[in-house]
Amino acid sequence: MEFTYRSIYQLQGLSYPTDAPDLSIIDDQSSGISALVTSSNLDSHCAILDRGLACAVMTFKAQLDAVDFEVLLAEETQRIQKQRAKELTTGAFLVVDVKGSLKIEITEPIKSYDDFLLCWDAVDKDKIRAAYGEVPKSIMTALCLASGQEYEVLKITDGVYLHHTDGRILHTYTLKGGNVTVIAAKSVKSDFIDTASIYARALTSDRNLSKVVSLFSQALDKESDPLKCFISGWSALEIFVNKVFSRYESRFLDDLSSGHKAGAAQFVGRIRRVMTDKYTLVDKFALISSFLHPSSDDDIKQFKELKRLRDRIFHGDEMSDISFNNDTLRTLLAKYLRAHIDDAPTTT
Repeated sequence: MEFTYRSIYQLQGLSYPTDAPDLSIIDDQSSGISALVTSSNLDSHCAILDRGLACAVMTFKAQLDAVDFEVLLAEETQRIQKQRAKELTTGAFLVVDVKGSLKIEITEPIKSYDDFLLCWDAVDKDKIRAAYGEVPKSIMTALCLASGQEYEVLKITDGVYLHHTDGRILHTYTLKGGNVTVIAAKSVKSDFIDTASIYARALTSDRNLSKVVSLFSQALDKESDPLKCFISGWSALEIFVNKVFSRYESRFLDDLSSGHKAGAAQFVGRIRRVMTDKYTLVDKFALISSFLHPSSDDDIKQFKELKRLRDRIFHGDEMSDISFNNDTLRTLLAKYLRAHIDDAPTTT
């Protein structure tokens, strides 16, 4: 049976005109991944999840067998939509779908209606979230890289629903939601979406950077406290540096030996063997910077400052004396992750 895992987020820091059509970021039939940015069509994209949540509420109210079920369902769905509208400002919203198939058979749904079915725990939705939760994180990171500015993410809702063999939606009830606050926004434009699509495809296909993407998305989470954001962001930056360093080390050492006599190649080979575990994290970042942003000495200074802040935290310094520089951290990480992806076609 086919399933859809849908997650919807508000992108605080990005705006999108309410009269503009949805903008597709990625629609990959082979992987089952699709994502778009919307504004005015939020309710339509939430409709299936809203109906599933409304039915869950009605289950606990013992209203599934009510004569006026359709009326009660419409009222409960409208209540959910109105509550969401009260909590949200207009702006840009990200809708991510992951589609796949499961080996299950539903023989006796709890309730059958004209265009949907209800049942309890037909699938382990937490396992589906765990298996595919990195996908929306990759899309969010891609949007951040494409925007080139600070923005924050708040989950509005997510859920898993099934596509019954008879064509109807099968609801299984597990949904979550979040609260929303407001920050200044930057307009979403078509060229931004084009760039985001490129990064989205790169990040959803490169499993080598999956942990970096996951931690980076946590650093963008508005609901996280500053300390957690910093730890997530720094961990993402440190893992990124260690993951990609070998590419730039090889390029650097290859350049040293290129065009020289055989003795130079032997010397460079010796450097490779001896220095394997000798580089500090700052050394590695400095070399990466020399390729991706060769004129940015300030980036190395910022990295050193962030490293000192990280050391203070992990060495147990008093938290009240620490100012978390999360904006600088996220900007630096995005800058180099973006440049690394842009650099990839010329180095593969």
